[in-house]
Amino acid sequence: MPFLLLGLPDSVHDWTKEPDIGLSNQNDTNQANSRKNWRLLRCQNGLRIFEEPVEVEYLARSCSRSMRAVGVVEATCEAIFGLIMSMDVTRYEWDCSFQYGSLVQEVDGHTAILYHRLQLNWCSMVVWPRDLCYVRYWRRNDDGSYVVLFRSTEHPNCGPQPGFARASIESGGFKITPLKPVNGRPRTQVQHLMQIDLKGWGVNYVTSFQYHSVLQMLNCVAGLREYFSQNDDVHTIPRIPVMNTMASVPTVRKDQKHQKADSKTKQADSA
Repeated sequence: MPFLLLGLPDSVHDWTKEPDIGLSNQNDTNQANSRKNWRLLRCQNGLRIFEEPVEVEYLARSCSRSMRAVGVVEATCEAIFGLIMSMDVTRYEWDCSFQYGSLVQEVDGHTAILYHRLQLNWCSMVVWPRDLCYVRYWRRNDDGSYVVLFRSTEHPNCGPQPGFARASIESGGFKITPLKPVNGRPRTQVQHLMQIDLKGWGVNYVTSFQYHSVLQMLNCVAGLREYFSQNDDVHTIPRIPVMNTMASVPTVRKDQKHQKADSKTKQADSA
């Protein structure tokens, strides 16, 4: 896909254009019918987990359904947005599925290519860890809400890594919408959607691997809520470490060895 672009990339699906769960107009018949496309799957950690039913009778194991977590966080949209956009050590405090993330390419002020390693707890001793390479797009709407969208992509500087199975995000992201404050405290609805194919034999042979892994990723909305409830006046500046070319790491070590050998040779020659 082309990377020198402005605006929403063509390959990224903007699922936030659909009516919001819990915020739509009850008198709108079209929105009422569209809400039937999502059914409540379960309530977990103060979140409502929805699943989009598939119209076909048989769904291949490699295909994934869209799942969405909806929760309320007592913080401003700006503070939540700043935390979601960061990939530094603070992410360990609210995202239990995060292991490592870095910037591959800054396309423009709203679009970037990211590398992301997942920390999935389901049979981690048997199943290979997963990583991602995806395009991330964000925007701020006129109503003060923020939208962050994900879609997997390919990049020459972000190829497959040894020891990892490359998962594929078909559609995903966050929608951060302001709510009316209560007792002077800001309230924000956070929606996190994920439709991901985790690839590998774990998905093909054990269907619960996909289900539990997606639930773990969606649970970060509860992590956001608890993070802000235990911290006062959080003002986060988005920080993403720049990705180093992983293939060059062994080369650097070899160069260091050659430099040490050369220094020893020079010392012997001078003696």
